Amino acid sequence: MADIAVFHPDITRGGGGETVALHVLDLLVDNHSVTLYTSSDPDFELLSQQYGVNVSNTDLTVKQMSSLPVSAIENLADVASNWFQTDLHLDALKSAFIQRRVRALELDYDLLISTANEFFVDGPSLQYIHFPTYTGSAGSEYETWAPSLSYRLYRTVCRVAAGARNFDSSATLVTNSRWTQEIINRSYDHPVKVVYPPVNVEGFDPNRNNQETGFVTVGAIHESKGQLKLIEILDGLRDQGIDTHLHIVGGVGSQSYYERVRDAATDRDYIHLEGYVNRDQLVDLIEQHQYGLHGRKNEHFGIAVAEMVAGGAIPFVPDSGGQTEIINDRGELKYESVDDAVRKITEVMTDSGLQQNLKSDLASTVTEYSTDQFKRSIRLLVTELYNSQNQCHDS
Repeated sequence: MADIAVFHPDITRGGGGETVALHVLDLLVDNHSVTLYTSSDPDFELLSQQYGVNVSNTDLTVKQMSSLPVSAIENLADVASNWFQTDLHLDALKSAFIQRRVRALELDYDLLISTANEFFVDGPSLQYIHFPTYTGSAGSEYETWAPSLSYRLYRTVCRVAAGARNFDSSATLVTNSRWTQEIINRSYDHPVKVVYPPVNVEGFDPNRNNQETGFVTVGAIHESKGQLKLIEILDGLRDQGIDTHLHIVGGVGSQSYYERVRDAATDRDYIHLEGYVNRDQLVDLIEQHQYGLHGRKNEHFGIAVAEMVAGGAIPFVPDSGGQTEIINDRGELKYESVDDAVRKITEVMTDSGLQQNLKSDLASTVTEYSTDQFKRSIRLLVTELYNSQNQCHDS
């Protein structure tokens, strides 16, 4: 049994990073002594229901890291998110300050795991990097409010606050896609492995009958997710004489953008603004429809896209980011503009043979994104790191 510290600034935030964190904790708590360093006060009973894991508050020790500077950053984040209309919410800066506080404790653990990007610490560590955060301006061209001067300044401040430096030689870096891996390789002189995030593919039935010839899109209602562009795509399809519709699923990420999406949906009876739905409703909506639609460019991975594939839907995605790996880089499913999307989607929707070919191709790789595959990969890395550390001590 290893003594393991896990770092995640806010495990209650409700994003893809939290999906990774909860599944890492789930695989660790049965065989190891685990201490979680976080700024939040997690209710693991509720989180376990949301993420399909089995972690209780008695399974691990929670060290809640809070201070006046962190609280001030949280308040500043609310103002900044409205001002810049960005999905960053100053998470990186908040994480940097918490990281410094955790390092100041001079932790004494067999292994440290960060499920929230880079953690600059001496000694053995396993770090899941969703996207490199403390690289100055490197990779900034892929962010939603870059490459503005304010963004480059923000990234530089975060780098200084985090105490960014070269990784310890014993650190194992992991990321969510080959696309992100390439960006990390350009940012740090350190090897990085790809372990796809956990997707509950087992919870979907890809062979549901009588699917509707409509679309589902999943993601927070925010400019970065491009729901208004997706509505334009639906307009174009219907102009082609295709009788189809779109369900927009997701909570409010930007109030002003949500209102624009709501107004556009109100004017069209073929756009259904569902808002936030529970897990069972989400699964049902995906399984009920033949197609999925995604609007975010440069998506680091795209759990929603993987869920569409698991549910038997054919997803169309922007031609960028890790999401293209989920669709096996099929050119028929990648679009560069609204007009390009309308043309390609029309070709697929009017060719039943192509539809079957695409579904068969996508289904052949869906297990790569399963929660079981994720846990096997992370468990193996933890074991290798722990054994390597013990061998060093023995020698």
